[in-house]
Amino acid sequence: MEYDSSLLSGEPRPIPIEAIIEVKFDLILEYHILRKNGAVLGETIFDDGPVILYDMDERSYKIIAVRKGTILIDERLCETRSIGRLRFTCAHELAHWVLHKNLYSGTGNIAAYNGQCSTDESDGMIERQADALATALLMPLPQIKKCFYRLRSGRTMEQIVAEMAQIFEVSKQAMQIRLQSHNLM
Repeated sequence: MEYDSSLLSGEPRPIPIEAIIEVKFDLILEYHILRKNGAVLGETIFDDGPVILYDMDERSYKIIAVRKGTILIDERLCETRSIGRLRFTCAHELAHWVLHKNLYSGTGNIAAYNGQCSTDESDGMIERQADALATALLMPLPQIKKCFYRLRSGRTMEQIVAEMAQIFEVSKQAMQIRLQSHNLM
């Protein structure tokens, strides 16, 4: 609402997650190869410090300094076929900043949180929290319902999911889960 109220009341459309990250939250968004094997898609930087990145040219890992308030996204997600995954990863990392900044900032334990280095997670609760906020950010329920009820006539559920995923620029899987979780499927 604070960023642009028409995103919740106007025509259903993609939420500009990258602009929200950079403009509304004044965070730094950077794209790098995070790991050679692609196992880490995003990292949220809570404290100034070093992070490890993979250098494709040198075929080795390197350490760079990053500032608090930086979100690192694996640049391989920038391919057209990965737009839904890219947007969800951006929203997920923003959710870590919003929800978990007080938990990790200033601890000195880690500069970046990538979902694998927390010792105080309770069965993935922190990741589920970030996923839930990312889902709500990218697919606001009022817009999801509006879009669903407009499209449902004369279409199969598969068609509805595909069209809505395209409208909101998310994966079909993410859209299907969102619809199922609100008994719209």
